[in-house]
Amino acid sequence: MIKHLFDKKCRLVFVSMGTTGPVMFEILRKTNPDLFAGKEYGKDWVNIGYVAGGESAAAGLAKTISGTVAVDAYGNPVAALPLIKEADRAEQFALAIVFTTGTDTLYYFVRQWYTPYKTPLIMGILGVMGPAAEPFVAAGQAVELMVGQVAGAEYEVLVGRPGIGVGAMDAQSTSHAIILIFIILGNIMFWSVRLRGEEKR
Repeated sequence: MIKHLFDKKCRLVFVSMGTTGPVMFEILRKTNPDLFAGKEYGKDWVNIGYVAGGESAAAGLAKTISGTVAVDAYGNPVAALPLIKEADRAEQFALAIVFTTGTDTLYYFVRQWYTPYKTPLIMGILGVMGPAAEPFVAAGQAVELMVGQVAGAEYEVLVGRPGIGVGAMDAQSTSHAIILIFIILGNIMFWSVRLRGEEKR
């Protein structure tokens, strides 16, 4: 998605509502340095880092990023960054993309970014969260959902950058096939034992 957005000349602000987010972002950045090649920090992209506070933090960021966070993930004054000077409030963003493993974060951004400021949302979520998040799209509170690992793999193929998503699908498909084989074998064993028991009676 970062490749796609940069190809579209979008400028990006990264922020994490969870403590693992900054670590994951740095792993992504260091293992995919070409994504940020030719992009100037502070103008083309900014990494705010982890912001504690849950929904209160989401509300604060929507109202004013520079008023909520003093320095970015690298110790730079947030208010001095050119990109933040242009996009400091939710209504100044063309799109907010939320990747999360918990439904709470989705509610934060629907209530604090979409409802008061009408900032369009895209949600990237776990497969099991799909049914819980679908009503956001039906109600017009989210533009679209990216559900599960398969959506990530499909996105990689569509933007011409196959990666760990595509690779992980091979592992997932193989494990599902093995599970199906065991289910079939288990049923065969169950019915064979049951039929032998009925014959003895």
